[in-house]
Amino acid sequence: MAVLVALASGCGGGSGGSASAPAYHADDATTASDRTGSHADDDEDTPAPRTTPTRATSTRTTSTKTASTRTTPARTTRPSTPAGCPNNSLEHCFTYSGMEAFYKEAIKFVDQFMAGSYKNMPRPAHYYYLRHGMTASGPCGGPDDTAYEYCPANDSVYLGQDSLWEFYRETGDAGAVVGLAHEVGHHIQTTARVPLPSTAAQGIRHENQADCIAGAFVRFADGKGWLEYPDDLNDLDALLRKIASAEGPDRDHGTLAERTRSMRLGINGGLKACNPFFPATPVIS
Repeated sequence: MAVLVALASGCGGGSGGSASAPAYHADDATTASDRTGSHADDDEDTPAPRTTPTRATSTRTTSTKTASTRTTPARTTRPSTPAGCPNNSLEHCFTYSGMEAFYKEAIKFVDQFMAGSYKNMPRPAHYYYLRHGMTASGPCGGPDDTAYEYCPANDSVYLGQDSLWEFYRETGDAGAVVGLAHEVGHHIQTTARVPLPSTAAQGIRHENQADCIAGAFVRFADGKGWLEYPDDLNDLDALLRKIASAEGPDRDHGTLAERTRSMRLGINGGLKACNPFFPATPVIS
């Protein structure tokens, strides 16, 4: 909790209710079968033995790609919590086999952040979910089930089942969603034409701005009454400790202090507080 003591001062401590969820279809890289929306009563809590990776595109059967039309998400209220979640919370609701269902819930939150913060910010071209053993093809290498990343070349976010479960298990529902908000922050940078880094040092500033955008998401979520206190602050504390880089000449992400400071900027000042990282290309005007 020590890392986020200063962050907590920027959050109000409200608690939101539920409303109907927006209608949308998330692009993903899995087959349509086995989409059971598994929650806490699943009996599959650990990954199966890794199988030979297959190309995600070869197993893709979904025919609707709403994200590819790059429409702005509808402005709506808090996404509803899936039936069966204890205390109307995403925390302790999903197991390893239910990560695809959680992934879809997480996207609803970041979509609403973009819709509520911008007049015309498009969604990423695609959100891809990679099940255990899957490897996707694309211009940014071969993301697999360990992915938690954004690819600027095709404006796509990749979340792998194994990494999503690791974040959810170790940093809670809020940590996993804020991690997604960081990746969507890179999409916002791309849309705003923030220059891509060419050195490790430039990469640190680029990543710190994405952390600031993730902090702006936390501010937005708190304003909507979505945060659960004190659990979500503990989740964010765990997230920052997990993703921070150690000091070193080759690091391309911020240290714990840098990432905490960057996220605090977004929590206290919103998206406009993230502009000074790259003043020539503001992420919001």
